[in-house]
Amino acid sequence: MFDRMRERNMRSWYSLINAYAASGQGVDGLLFVEEMKKGYGHSPSRRLSLAVFMTCACAGTV
Repeated sequence: MFDRMRERNMRSWYSLINAYAASGQGVDGLLFVEEMKKGYGHSPSRRLSLAVFMTCACAGTV
């Protein structure tokens, strides 16, 4: 579903990355963080930064 979205905003990125973290798939979540930064030019907001931290913790990188 995410791949078919016409526009990806910070809310959609946050939801996706947070869902990966919550489901214990932190490494996959981090891949989406990189895609968001490189492919779409978005910088993480404070809220998204927290989701990224949670994702790292779930991935065992913190």
